[in-house]
Amino acid sequence: MIATLLVALATTAHGGAIDLHELGSDGRWTEGVAIVAAPPARVLGWLTDYAHWQGRFPDMAWAQYLGDDERGRHIVRFHSYLANRTFTIHESVARDLLVFDGWAPNVHTQGRIWILDAGGGKTRVIMQQTNEVHGFIGLFATRNYRRRAAFAATASHLGALLDLARAR
Repeated sequence: MIATLLVALATTAHGGAIDLHELGSDGRWTEGVAIVAAPPARVLGWLTDYAHWQGRFPDMAWAQYLGDDERGRHIVRFHSYLANRTFTIHESVARDLLVFDGWAPNVHTQGRIWILDAGGGKTRVIMQQTNEVHGFIGLFATRNYRRRAAFAATASHLGALLDLARAR
């Protein structure tokens, strides 16, 4: 069983609670959880409408869908303001789960996003991710730095979903 260490539970400016914590004891994986006041199909649409990531998710400078790979996963290239990097990810898309992995210069990222029906037209969104930093820059990317960066990205993405739900 994976133990969790509670790092943050806050009511955000987005009008909802975002629970941010580590998974396991080694701090490599982080998780964020929020209840979004929109049905799962709408949340899935927001997360997979890559052409609209810019403007929808504050971290995204731009995004481009490049087609599907040989396994049917979506290939998406995007630039993250928070990481100051351009990533190319491969993402498998199911009704209730997105699974991605990809690269930017010196960074490998992977994660999962569960999109679960919470009843009453709401969705429980669980975002998990890990990042490995390589090369010379990896010497300066401490575990604490990677954790803070992961929490910032997760809080930004979950906050954007809360904002989208509130605006509809």
